[in-house]
Amino acid sequence: MAHATTTIGDVFALALTRHSRTLVHRLPGAFAGRTKAVHRARVTSRRLREVLATIAAAWPDLRAERVRKEVRRVTRALGPLREIDVAIHEFDRRPGREQWSPDSIAVVRARLERQRERRAAKVAAKGAKYDRAHLRDRCRDLASRLSAVRGDAPWWHALTTRVVRRAAGVRVAAAACGTLYAPEPLHALRIAIKKLRYALELVPDLGPDLRRALLVLKRAQRGFGQLHDVQMLLAEVRSVDAGRRTGQGAHGVDEIVDALDLECREIHAKLLTVIPAVSSRADEIAREVGARRRRRLVMAKASVRPAHGRQFDQSRPQVVSR
Repeated sequence: MAHATTTIGDVFALALTRHSRTLVHRLPGAFAGRTKAVHRARVTSRRLREVLATIAAAWPDLRAERVRKEVRRVTRALGPLREIDVAIHEFDRRPGREQWSPDSIAVVRARLERQRERRAAKVAAKGAKYDRAHLRDRCRDLASRLSAVRGDAPWWHALTTRVVRRAAGVRVAAAACGTLYAPEPLHALRIAIKKLRYALELVPDLGPDLRRALLVLKRAQRGFGQLHDVQMLLAEVRSVDAGRRTGQGAHGVDEIVDALDLECREIHAKLLTVIPAVSSRADEIAREVGARRRRRLVMAKASVRPAHGRQFDQSRPQVVSR
């Protein structure tokens, strides 16, 4: 818990420093194509982007938006490599592999390995041009300027507004999913949940209700993440060149596609009970955070009133009786 004299600006400066250091530390391994480093660097970059976006909304003059765009380029550069890593992991751990023909397994595995090699080469090329020191220095400079800023009102308004907007995004995405299996709306909901979670994690002193809501978001993100992982594998298997499907491998690849498609639909059936719960929690988050914002606004207005209750006019000089 932060000290009583710690401002939200201090909290954001610490978060900025922590996430930027972690990202800069992990980038060499990520650009080298190491699987864990790629995954962790992407997660850190998303959290850092959420911090920077809130800073940019609170104090545009600090130019945090430029840094956020730079970090977003890192997220996007690592994305294709992360997706193929997920596909390979899912393929290797499939419980139905023993029922698939060796020829079809070899065809799919060769496709995945070729894609991984190509994408890793692209990431390495981008990494060779990327200036980590520049990102580190910009984040350090921004953090030092944040620590000098006083007054919580802009921070609090920007943060709570962002959380409420993210919660609304979850509700809209959940409503768009319906009950039929459709990958695009489900993917949109997964992203909306992730954005709301990262924004909510920045709110100081969540309290028990918001902590429970955050736990629901984390669990839902894992569930939708599992679905997305299988969908990534399915997309790669479907992309296997028809010309490479020779002999028994041709029929076997189609069997893998059918098995993965069925698994996606089974996961979706389980998630149908999660979608209403996520939407409900998003409503709770919006109400609670919105109420905090209103209470804080009332307190801020009250602070400019004198003790006897008359409105204090800051535009006029005050005469002190002697």
